[in-house]
Amino acid sequence: AQTIGAVIESIRAQTLEDWEMIVVDDGSTDNTQRVVEAYAAIDSRIRLVPTDGVGRGRALNIALANAQSPFVANIDADDPCHPMRLEIQYKLLNENQQFAVLGTATSLIFGYEAPQWPQFGPQLAQRPCVKDVTRLVTRFCPLNHSSVLMRRAALERVGGYDERRSAQYDYDLWVRLVEAGYRLGRVELPLSGKRIHKAQQFERRRRLRFLLGSARVQVRAIRVLRGGPVDYFFVFGRILWGLLPNQLRMVLRKGFSLRAWHSGNRS
Repeated sequence: AQTIGAVIESIRAQTLEDWEMIVVDDGSTDNTQRVVEAYAAIDSRIRLVPTDGVGRGRALNIALANAQSPFVANIDADDPCHPMRLEIQYKLLNENQQFAVLGTATSLIFGYEAPQWPQFGPQLAQRPCVKDVTRLVTRFCPLNHSSVLMRRAALERVGGYDERRSAQYDYDLWVRLVEAGYRLGRVELPLSGKRIHKAQQFERRRRLRFLLGSARVQVRAIRVLRGGPVDYFFVFGRILWGLLPNQLRMVLRKGFSLRAWHSGNRS
């Protein structure tokens, strides 16, 4: 309930106005449902689908089943996005038919601070770069789940999200799509946000179990794409990074985020 309102507002502020928002409330125990109902009462494009707590994989597939568009975007309950996200992604996904999924670069948001979105002028006029990140699945999860716009037909062909999983639903989906011959792209503009806070699933649950599950998905990706020894180095590197104390990872991520921002401004 603390973050869902800002996420809904970021969708209502989109410059592309022809959208529908399916909000699956998977058995929340706080004020989330009432917040969403209040928005749905004033905006008919927002639809609440409550469940009794069926699990994240099933909830994602319920959202997919309720959506009507051939293009499906995902956004998590704590990750707002740039006002031009959908407009830019929809245009570029139509122009780049080779991609089944198109994500974006991500702005990190720490704690419960409000995002500071860049204004796109000449940078956007020069056409944003779209990078093929298909092979990066052997080294890490290359797409922020809250940033993607996907072709519905591709998702349905690979069976949607794997409801048997307990985590890594997005990473697993990217690997299965690549295994089926699809390609993944990323718009090199910060159109999505990723909120880093102590209440998110990764921090609340058994961290080592989460990391080992992610490593298994990564190893499968290496086998699918016939990766090499360097890719396995990234498997161990990601586990070591995840085992660092949360406060240290927050400080390091803030430092990298600020460095990237200053570098981008200089360029």
